Order: sequence, then C-alpha cells, then structure tokens
Amino acid sequence: MWQIYLRVRVGTDEKHSAEADGRINPEWEEVLEFAIGGDLAEKDDEQIDFEAWDYHWVNRPGDLTWLNAAPPHGGRPLTGAGWVEVPLKEVIARRRISGTWNLNNVLQGQINMELLWLPILEGVA
Repeated sequence: MWQIYLRVRVGTDEKHSAEADGRINPEWEEVLEFAIGGDLAEKDDEQIDFEAWDYHWVNRPGDLTWLNAAPPHGGRPLTGAGWVEVPLKEVIARRRISGTWNLNNVLQGQINMELLWLPILEGVA
C-alpha cells in the first residue's frame, strides 16, 4: 500500500494534507489555509513550498531515502522528495493561480492545484 501526503510550508508555518492511497495519480480534495502576516507577504523572495512524501519508501523515522530501479539511477538511493516552489508574491498579485507544476528532484510527477490569496484586512485604516 502506498501512502502519499503533501507538506506545505509558508514562512515557518507548515501544514500536512491527509494521506492519499495509491501511487499513481493520488487525489486530495483538501483546503489548507495559512494566515500570512504583512512582513511575510512583503518579502520579495518568499516561496510557498510543496513537498510530496511517499510512505512506501520513507519507512523509517529520519530516513528520507528510497531506491529507484529506473534509469538513470539504476537502484541507487535518491535522497529527498518531489517538491515545487511557487512565489508568494505571484499568488498575491494574481489573487488566484490554477495549474499543473512538475515536481523537482524526482524522475516524474506533477501536482495540480489552485492557490488563492484572500486578503482579510486589505484597505482597513
């Protein structure tokens, strides 16, 4: 059984999705909300980090290594997880971004998501 979840981080705030069963095309119909303060929202280089983790491979605490039998790695251990970064400034400027992003640090994989910026105090004097 494959158990896959997402870890999402903005600044120092981190949230995890529920675990999804299945290795191929896992789906989450889940909303993760973050309260982002002005200092963080004003940073030009702030990223929203998304990491995909697979419990089938990550089976020991502290061990983030899995084996991949497909070329070019041929069974050598790979360290890390698939990840994507989306600039927070882009989400703020556009208010809504929907799309598919390729996962980095893995041979294949994509994540399809919608990101929304919902200002609560904008324009409050």
